[in-house]
Amino acid sequence: HPLTTISLSISFLTRFFHFSEILFFRYMHKEADASEGAKAIAWKAQKRLCGRY
Repeated sequence: HPLTTISLSISFLTRFFHFSEILFFRYMHKEADASEGAKAIAWKAQKRLCGRY
């Protein structure tokens, strides 16, 4: 069924983008280790991702 395929694709893309976001924030966290703001953003992103699944 086409609709099922579309919803599965959307689900996959959503997970992929959230995963990319976490990797990006972790990278930023390493790059700006002295910045408390970067740490807070990375922590919030991780918390949000964990809460979603």
